Amino acid sequence: MTIDSILNPPTKAQILAAYEMTFAVAETIREAGEVPSGTVYAALIGRVDLEGYNGLLRNLKNAGLVEETPAHLLRWVGPLKGAR
Repeated sequence: MTIDSILNPPTKAQILAAYEMTFAVAETIREAGEVPSGTVYAALIGRVDLEGYNGLLRNLKNAGLVEETPAHLLRWVGPLKGAR
């Protein structure tokens, strides 16, 4: 946590945008099964910086939805679409 994040908390719109981006990335990885991390990041350039992208991936990994191989391949390990 930085002093800037304390003095300038994110707006509701920024939080919603971050949620929507995280959901879109998760769906992309789920649909593909596996995808190189660099490919996903390249698609997001201009929308998120590297720190934000790493945070997004950290959230997906901590949620147990995605794993990252040593070769930076993102693999979906969460529930399959339509699974109950």
